[in-house]
Amino acid sequence: MGKSGKIKLRTSTAFAACSSKCMQEKREARHAFVHWRLLWVELATVHSYYELHVSSM
Repeated sequence: MGKSGKIKLRTSTAFAACSSKCMQEKREARHAFVHWRLLWVELATVHSYYELHVSSM
């Protein structure tokens, strides 16, 4: 009984550490994705503004 309890505890601790790391990585990935999207929107805005400017000249 005592041995399997220890193994279970160790496994759950490892799982908790792994899941928190995974959550952190997911958060970072989402953060990067949001930044990329903002950059893309900015580029698209600049590009359309530039096209508008050039076509009006």
